[in-house]
Amino acid sequence: MPTALPVLTEVPNINHVEGLNLSISWDPWNRSRDYGAGHVEAYKVQCWESNNRTNEVYATASKDQQLLIITLSKPDTAYECGVSVLQIVSGDTIAGPVGPTITERTECLGNQH
Repeated sequence: MPTALPVLTEVPNINHVEGLNLSISWDPWNRSRDYGAGHVEAYKVQCWESNNRTNEVYATASKDQQLLIITLSKPDTAYECGVSVLQIVSGDTIAGPVGPTITERTECLGNQH
């Protein structure tokens, strides 16, 4: 019987917003606090417009990294961001479910309001 993929249970933090860049941090997966089992290969940070999940932006971070700056595409727009755990299963890299999300708005750029 396969084990469940690791899932983070803590909401990530938005440390800084500058223009279209969000600095996001998260706690590493921990077997006593989080769900699932297995080896953490890396993390996948995903952000999408709060009203449109299809416009997703993502970046990956190594298993030892818990801070990432991600560049989004639209100014003055609310984005929802979450982190999933990447694991290698039968030779393929698989992303577990996205953990809890946080919403943050990108800044206005120049004269845009």
